[in-house]
Amino acid sequence: MKMLSFNARGLGEGAKRRVIREMVANNHVEVLCIQESKLQYLDKRICSQIWGDSNFEWRVIPAVNRSGGLICIWNPSVFSLVDCVTGTGFLGLIGTWVSIQQQCVIVNVYSPCDMVGKRALWGELIRWRHGCQIASWCLAGDFNAVRSPDERRGAAGALNSHRLETHEFNSFIADMELLDVPLAGRKFTWRRPNNRAQSRIDRFLVSHEWSSLWPDCSQLVLQRDVSDHCPILLRQKFQNWGARPFRVLNCWLDDPRLVPFVERSWAEVQVSGWGAYSLKEKLKGLRGKLKAWNLEVFGELKSKSDDVVKQINLLDVKEDAVGLLPAEVDARNLL
Repeated sequence: MKMLSFNARGLGEGAKRRVIREMVANNHVEVLCIQESKLQYLDKRICSQIWGDSNFEWRVIPAVNRSGGLICIWNPSVFSLVDCVTGTGFLGLIGTWVSIQQQCVIVNVYSPCDMVGKRALWGELIRWRHGCQIASWCLAGDFNAVRSPDERRGAAGALNSHRLETHEFNSFIADMELLDVPLAGRKFTWRRPNNRAQSRIDRFLVSHEWSSLWPDCSQLVLQRDVSDHCPILLRQKFQNWGARPFRVLNCWLDDPRLVPFVERSWAEVQVSGWGAYSLKEKLKGLRGKLKAWNLEVFGELKSKSDDVVKQINLLDVKEDAVGLLPAEVDARNLL
C-alpha cells in the first residue's frame, strides 16, 4: 500500500506535473491525492500527464475561480471504485482494496482556513463516518490545522485562537476515531514562501481498522520542490519492486538530435542469434547508449536542479532542528 498526498498549489505549469509524475513513478504510488489544483477544467489527458501512464481512474472537484480543486487518481487494479462522495473541502472514494478484498473509504481533504469553514467540513465528515458501515477509513490532505503548539513555528495570530483550533481539530480526530500515523522525514510540511513560518498541516489520518490491515505503515515527508508544501507518502514497510523500468523523458522528444542518435546507435548495435533474442539484446544496447546520451546532453542541468533542491531541503531540516542564521535564510531564499 502506497499513497501520496500533495498540496501542489496549482497544476497549470508543466514542471509541476512532471515532478508529481516522477514522484508517482519513483515511489510506486497506487493512490494519489492532490489538493489545490487551481484548475477549473481537468480531463483524462491532464490526469495522464500527472499519473504517467494510461492505467488509471480519476475523480476531481474543479477549482472555483482558480481557488482550491481536488484530484484523486488511482490504479484500478489496486483500488476498485464503488461510489464517490463530495462536499465542501473533500473528495471521498468508496471502494475495495483489491489485493485483500477489503472495503475502505479514502478521503482527500483541503480544509478552509477560517474556523467556520473548518467546523462545517469536520461536522460533515463526522456525520458521514458515523452513518457509514465501512470501518476502514483513510483521510489525506491539507487540514490547515495542527495538533499541538510544537507543530507550528513563527505563525502570526492570537494565541487563544490557535489553542481553540488545536483543541477542535483534536476533537474532530477523536470523534472520527482516527489515528495519526507515525511521521518520518521531517517535522514540518509547510513553509511560508519567505520561510518565516512553518507548520505541520498536511498529514494522513487512518482508522483503527485501516491500521490493523497495514499495521506497519508510516507517513514519510518527502522533499519540498515545486510547492511550499511537502508531499506526504503513506507506505508499508520496504518492498523490493525489482529493477526499475526504463523511462523516456519528455525533453528527449523535443530534442532534434534524438532521432538521428537512435538511428545511428541502433545500426551500431550488432547481435547474432534468433529474432527475439537479437531484438532483446539490441534494445538492451540501445538503452545503455540512451542513458549515456541523456547524461551528456541533459545530465548537467538535471544535476544542478537536484543540487538546488537538496540545498533547500538541507536548510529546511536544519531550521526544524536548531533554526537558521539570517544569512542562511537569505541564501535559501535566493536558491
